[in-house]
Amino acid sequence: VRVGSAGDFVLLRRIMVEQIPLDPISIVHGSDPLQRLLDLSALTSTYDFVVCDSQGNYEGMVIAADMNPVLMDRAAVPLLVVGDLMRRDIAPVQTTDDLAAVFDAFSLHDVNHLPVCIETACEKIIGLVSRSAVIRKYQEALKEV
Repeated sequence: VRVGSAGDFVLLRRIMVEQIPLDPISIVHGSDPLQRLLDLSALTSTYDFVVCDSQGNYEGMVIAADMNPVLMDRAAVPLLVVGDLMRRDIAPVQTTDDLAAVFDAFSLHDVNHLPVCIETACEKIIGLVSRSAVIRKYQEALKEV
């Protein structure tokens, strides 16, 4: 998404994550066998997963792009667990974050979904915000200006 003017940047600062519909999350654990991700993908058409510890606290994500190399070598699947593919560098965005911050996070991590938490409990993920939903909301806001 290209932001061309200062007015566009101001608009991005006015729209918060809480104004965007969130996608549901599929929670897995680092110790789960990788086959669980493949099974969940087949059942739910989910390709990005939130990894939590046994108390439900956020640890990281497994994204579809990181699973592609493993799918090329299916013999490796029984040998791997979710923690082997988990990305710990993807910090949750908060419901109070604006779209400018969210666009920065999408650019930094090059992912299609970001985990979302509320400001007072960042260890608990409430949903995923998708890049397409953010762009759609921004485009709707542009039409209203």
